[in-house]
Amino acid sequence: MGLDIRAYEKATLAEAISFEEMQARDWKHPLYDNSRFLFLFRGDFPEQADGMVDGFYTFGGEGFAFPAGSYHAYYAWREWLARLVGVTTKEIENAHGAAKMMARLTPFYALIHFTSSSGFIGPKTSAKLAETFDVFTERARASGDVDEMDVFKDFHKAFRIAAKGGFVRFH
Repeated sequence: MGLDIRAYEKATLAEAISFEEMQARDWKHPLYDNSRFLFLFRGDFPEQADGMVDGFYTFGGEGFAFPAGSYHAYYAWREWLARLVGVTTKEIENAHGAAKMMARLTPFYALIHFTSSSGFIGPKTSAKLAETFDVFTERARASGDVDEMDVFKDFHKAFRIAAKGGFVRFH
């Protein structure tokens, strides 16, 4: 089992409904089994959702999907990404108080400090991440890590697409 990533260019809220309400309904909802709609929930990272609420969304425009590897491989890739900008994932995850405020200034913070199983990143954060990927592309290439660079390119593309009013979904 591994982490799959899907990016969508455009998203429109069809119906706001919470994760808890979906659970209470035992995942029975007319839109749930309709391939035209995706249920998105922010989980523990609402900041990265850019104001998008939990609920069903329609999607359109360009799409892109890729496997980010096993969960273990993704953790290792995130650590590589953190080292690329001079930190460790532990430093980001364990920061509190003033250190947390400083950690938020770290390039790729919104991706390094994010779920590795299910959630989504909205269009504004995607745009910021796409710009950060632009800035660090040469440094990433210079690392010589071919496998990590392949995942780097895939995420870069996903965030460029989602920056146009969509989202990047982790599942």
